[in-house]
Amino acid sequence: MFIVHPVKYMRRFLFHGAGGSAAEVQSQLYTALDLGYLSEDEFQRIFQELETLSKQVSKLISYLRKAD
Repeated sequence: MFIVHPVKYMRRFLFHGAGGSAAEVQSQLYTALDLGYLSEDEFQRIFQELETLSKQVSKLISYLRKAD
């Protein structure tokens, strides 16, 4: 789960494992938008879904940490 959700620290991202899949997807979305593969509307919709998923994973990580 740490691979999916980067941990925010001092306005920078510290990535665990393979480098933070959510942040990698965000980066690829910007590239796809810049190259014209996505419209602005498609970009916004996917970006919002990714933000929602990232928050859900963060909450799950917090929950599981408390269970230990």
